[in-house]
Amino acid sequence: MLYPVGYGLWLARHPYSYVKLLDDPIFARSVMKPLVVPDRRHQSQDGPRAAAIRVSFVQTRTWIKWLSVLFILPWAVPSIPTILSIRFMLNPEWGVVNHVIFRLTGDDGPNWLNDPSLALSMAILVHIWKSLPFWTLILIAGRLGISQELYEAAAVDGASRWQSSGSSPGRRCRHCI
Repeated sequence: MLYPVGYGLWLARHPYSYVKLLDDPIFARSVMKPLVVPDRRHQSQDGPRAAAIRVSFVQTRTWIKWLSVLFILPWAVPSIPTILSIRFMLNPEWGVVNHVIFRLTGDDGPNWLNDPSLALSMAILVHIWKSLPFWTLILIAGRLGISQELYEAAAVDGASRWQSSGSSPGRRCRHCI
């Protein structure tokens, strides 16, 4: 831990390094990208898809148990093999995705990892695919922590199943998010 910090301070001692950094177009694009593409990971959990996932994975059916195992799988696989596998699949010359595109259409697929907009899109999709099981597990655990009496009270008040599984748990699970 001391070596990277010390090396960074050693490189930062020359003022010319900052001038060179500010003249680099990749640096400017890298600094501007988080400002242009906001981080919406936490906002997406409040949407209807997340509510449907919370509702469906809490039911006690056998096929849902197997589906939940498959759903947790991306989170269980380590990141490095996942990234290498996706990099292999998106290779423009011999990747599986471009091979399927060529078989179906006869056209060559895009250069997924060299085009900045496609590479950023693929990185975002892989990040969402990899972290969605974790957030689903957190939300399911929070939903299971809600007392069954609240659902019964909502049913007595005339709430439909969708209303009782959407609004009340949404308010009760805010501490999970």
